[in-house]
Amino acid sequence: MSVEQQGAFEDSYTQPYGSAYFISVDPIFEEQITEAVSLIARSRPENVRVSYISQFAAAAKAASPTPALDSEEQDDQVQEKKEIEEDSDETKQAKRKVIRDLLSSIKGLRLEGTDKEFEGFANLLLSLILSLFPSTDVDFPTLILILSDALLFSADRTANPTLSSRYASLAILFNSLPTTASPSLRLTVLLKLITYASTNDDFTVIAPALARLESWLLEWGFGPGTPGEEEGNAAVASVVNSLVNKSKFVEARELLIAHLSSPSAVEGKAATPSASAAKLASQLITLSLSLPTIYDFSALSTIPSVSTPSTPRLAQLLTIFQNGDVAAFEQFAKSNAAVLDEHKLVAEQLETKLKLLALAELCSKKVGETVSYEEIAEALKLKAGANDDGEEVETWVIDAIRASLISGRLSQSLASLHVTRAAPRSFTTEHWTQLASRLQGWRQSLDAILDSVAKGVNVGGGEGVGAVEVSQEGAKEESA
Repeated sequence: MSVEQQGAFEDSYTQPYGSAYFISVDPIFEEQITEAVSLIARSRPENVRVSYISQFAAAAKAASPTPALDSEEQDDQVQEKKEIEEDSDETKQAKRKVIRDLLSSIKGLRLEGTDKEFEGFANLLLSLILSLFPSTDVDFPTLILILSDALLFSADRTANPTLSSRYASLAILFNSLPTTASPSLRLTVLLKLITYASTNDDFTVIAPALARLESWLLEWGFGPGTPGEEEGNAAVASVVNSLVNKSKFVEARELLIAHLSSPSAVEGKAATPSASAAKLASQLITLSLSLPTIYDFSALSTIPSVSTPSTPRLAQLLTIFQNGDVAAFEQFAKSNAAVLDEHKLVAEQLETKLKLLALAELCSKKVGETVSYEEIAEALKLKAGANDDGEEVETWVIDAIRASLISGRLSQSLASLHVTRAAPRSFTTEHWTQLASRLQGWRQSLDAILDSVAKGVNVGGGEGVGAVEVSQEGAKEESA
């Protein structure tokens, strides 16, 4: 039985492992093994079940120490405690062999049982491994992985034990692993859980793990610039592929940004991104360009590996989306059709996104002003037909408004767009200057209004000249 509770007491029956505590309710080795193999036997042919149980029960009995003779006053609990304390090195080796043989016997078996039986079995075997095998033992990782595979082997939503029971058992196994040792083992078990849950579309189960994945990688020594960087990059690639295969593109992109943005754990080591990081950068660029809801590419420029992806042409394409125009993209698409095909990027979709960005860029320079249909058509390289009447321009403007790139009012009679808000592709010095100018204008208007209010108060209750001035100032603001 396991208890995940900090601050639990420790004695012969309660032991901490990782962040979990295990309580041995019935610590007699022979009975523990018999209980475990009884569940395993259900997955074996009926004609060998009895002999299978007998074989391991006999081996467990032979591996147990001979109980010392005690006075009649000693109760069973003391006797059991003495049995635990009397394990010699020879006895421990015998018990370890029983555990090795037992775990070897469950390879390829689909365990059957109720959720309660299954979780009890998982916790029992886990506690035996943890109590008999130090984390430094050469067999420890192998036994843990055999058990984790058995917990996840061949299950579906309608089978018993249920998926939730399997998730819970593997989560306890993960939490029980030493926090200061075997980081690769912890990572492997975590990846098994994430992959298994994503295969079954249970993303709510792994959402907390995904949120903490990058911090764990840094904590376990798999961050950029560390000796374990390649293993960390491989882990992220595995998770990203699982997410992409289930169309969880946004989550995959967020994970890539978090990982590639992590500071180097060793100063200067990650100045030149590794080959594996470059591959992740290519995937990040591809996801960012292909997602229909992503229009902000300025943040990617702060990620070192994005400037040197495994496919250099992707960096060139990203630059076009950051500060290029439609003509530059058209030229790129003609010259690099194979690159687009390789990364499953559709030229028509990319061109649509870039035109929306170009429209937003144009409008960002004229907030509070009007932009003519002709200016928009020129920026987007539109070729209007004889009977178009500005319909194509209006369609692009509406699409940009829906994408939250701009806000404004169309005027068909004036063939123009009055811009009230626009999101630039990148916030440059020019945009800061424009913002400062607008703020200064608003400040002057507010000062004028306050001055008029003060005059109105001095005249007496807001009547007379001051009130007229306030009204006039308000009218000016409305017209502005």
